[in-house]
Amino acid sequence: MPQLLLPMISPGVTFINQVVSIHYDEKTNEWTYFIGEFPLYKHRKGDQRQFSMITAQLIESGMCRQVDIIKTFEVSKSNVIRSQNKYRKGGFEAFFEKRTGRRKGAILTPEVLVKTQDLLDSGLLRNDVADTLEISRDVVRKALEDGRLKKNS
Repeated sequence: MPQLLLPMISPGVTFINQVVSIHYDEKTNEWTYFIGEFPLYKHRKGDQRQFSMITAQLIESGMCRQVDIIKTFEVSKSNVIRSQNKYRKGGFEAFFEKRTGRRKGAILTPEVLVKTQDLLDSGLLRNDVADTLEISRDVVRKALEDGRLKKNS
């Protein structure tokens, strides 16, 4: 006579629907996604890319509905749709591609870059330089980070 398998559902599991559930392990700081009683995916708490990829894949494979994800995780419908569209267009890889199209240098023209570097070289702090030139402090910070400007010594 075949042995019956009893469901082995841990305490603390949240059901997304009748088939899919999730569990948060405080020791490892990880979310685990289960199909039935089998673990399918894992990601660290706060990993938005993995979360979006996994939930989009669950919806696309028919394991969940959009409404299941929205209700369980209290996320907006537009975020769920955006993740699904990204998954449909590029698969898993689309969630980990480096973003392109970032604008650089519209404010820091070559002339402004020279003035900014001169003020930094004269000993002014980056926030004071930004205030003096009436440009965003963030613009100066980003230019320092990406190497368009050099920090004063």
